[in-house]
Amino acid sequence: MAQSNQSLTNNFSSQQIVCIDASQQRLYGSVIQYIETQCNYWIRPLCLVENVADNPSIISLHRTSDLIIARDKLREALDTEVLEFWTTLYDESGAYEDNVEGRAKLHRFLRQMNHA
Repeated sequence: MAQSNQSLTNNFSSQQIVCIDASQQRLYGSVIQYIETQCNYWIRPLCLVENVADNPSIISLHRTSDLIIARDKLREALDTEVLEFWTTLYDESGAYEDNVEGRAKLHRFLRQMNHA
């Protein structure tokens, strides 16, 4: 049975957690929407995990910029890898102040990803 073009390219569903790997960092985000005309995904960043030896640093990216990311840069986040920082992924604090540190870390990650 043949699959449609959409099912071959659009294989992440809305609100699914995805990951972008770059060097010693992983960015986790939630899928908002697939942009069919560009073959990209609209992603809402949730957290950035920096691997430092056996003590990973988890930076909340709530209230930072949404991203448009090419499909080939994304992978599905596995349940087992997300469990250790699950509480960071879903911020229900109700706090809406600016996340300056998170935004700076996100921009640095994106620059490094583009130069890799």
